[in-house]
Amino acid sequence: MFNVVNIIPTGVGAAIGGFAGDANPFNSVLESICDNVITHPNAVNAANLYPASPKTLYVEGFALDKFLRGEINLKREFNKIGIIIDKKAQPKMVHILNAINACSAVFGANINAYTITESEIGAKIIKEESGLFGGIIENKETIYKSCEKLINQGSTAIAIFAVLDNPYEDEENEYLLGNSVDPIGRIEAMISHLIVEKTNLPSAHAPIFLNDYERIVSDPRVASEEIGYTYIPCVIRGLQFAPSFISNKYYSQDSLSVNDIDAVIAPLSVMNGDWTKSCLDKNITIIGVEENSTALNDTPEKMNISDKVIVANNYLEAIGILSSIKSKVSYKSLRRPLKHIREI
Repeated sequence: MFNVVNIIPTGVGAAIGGFAGDANPFNSVLESICDNVITHPNAVNAANLYPASPKTLYVEGFALDKFLRGEINLKREFNKIGIIIDKKAQPKMVHILNAINACSAVFGANINAYTITESEIGAKIIKEESGLFGGIIENKETIYKSCEKLINQGSTAIAIFAVLDNPYEDEENEYLLGNSVDPIGRIEAMISHLIVEKTNLPSAHAPIFLNDYERIVSDPRVASEEIGYTYIPCVIRGLQFAPSFISNKYYSQDSLSVNDIDAVIAPLSVMNGDWTKSCLDKNITIIGVEENSTALNDTPEKMNISDKVIVANNYLEAIGILSSIKSKVSYKSLRRPLKHIREI
């Protein structure tokens, strides 16, 4: 078995994977050489599109950190998906219900119930001093109550629609043109984190915008967001086969543990995550991709781990390094000029 984790952090302006599903070509190539690709919604969600196969394990970021710390194992499931709809989204219910029904008919997804929150969620985007975007969630309790209703109906995964009021119109337009960070990425992650932490169930978020806006010919990396009325299809498709989270105290032959991971791949400038420490503690190979620039500068040099990260110039080279690891051939022997073996 050959298993790789593909990480592209949310809301940091990754040149590849920081838009709307634009990391899927790389993820698809990963699938061709791996038995399992473990990644998070940000890396593969593309609004109405979702090209990843069941080889990709769709794991929300909070749960992915727990997995890499060795706290949980992953077990592939065919989920009963419950859907939370923000009370504030009711003016868009026609679009929402058509999208949900279409996913049931076309994907064969088992969507067993939806519920409208008792109160508005109150998700608000804010711009931080760093220039990146975050947010606040004013009514977490209404999300928790909705989760409880869906769990009581037998849901094993939870999708959520929240209305996002984005006051940063100029930045949003720059994002659509491929020139800026996605303003809503981090608050989306915050919402799904809440649900996973509270319920221990797979979850992902799809935004709803109440104000219609003029459609433009956007950057190709964002174009998937411009071809429909909702962003839920990719979430439902991802959650359809998303793995359940099993305590590592309960070993199961058909589950995946952190000890089964052969490598983790991420942009070179994001080496300050919780996942990095987990991988270093467990001697998991880390590959940093230089070409996938972000708004961060947490390089191996800055984090004093240069000797522990393999640098790939781009994702094409990263595929070659992964193939050499899979083949049990040292990637160093493929580089020229070869270096003399050092004496110690």
